[in-house]
Amino acid sequence: MSLNSIITIGGSIVVLIMTMLSAKYRTKKDCEYKNDERWLSVKDKASKKLAHYHLFLVATTGIAMIVGTIIGGSDGLYVNFEIIIMIVFVLLAGRDLAELFILRKYDKTM
Repeated sequence: MSLNSIITIGGSIVVLIMTMLSAKYRTKKDCEYKNDERWLSVKDKASKKLAHYHLFLVATTGIAMIVGTIIGGSDGLYVNFEIIIMIVFVLLAGRDLAELFILRKYDKTM
């Protein structure tokens, strides 16, 4: 088994676990709090923070593309496309993990 396959399988498992934990936590708290006003406020604040997370991802991706183009020049940078796609996939799916931590933080502080 190649390193790319191991990274792909490992990344997919991590993403699956993050998504399941986040969904389980949201479902548990929705049932526990019965969507009261405080919980809706917590979810609203979390969604605003997640918008910042997405903005950060878009900005860093754009900067990386510009820097890669400038540094690479005509020779270009040779990277494995599968690894890049997996990294982007994990970062985008990291939204669930970020949401889990943000919800827990606001749930405790509010």
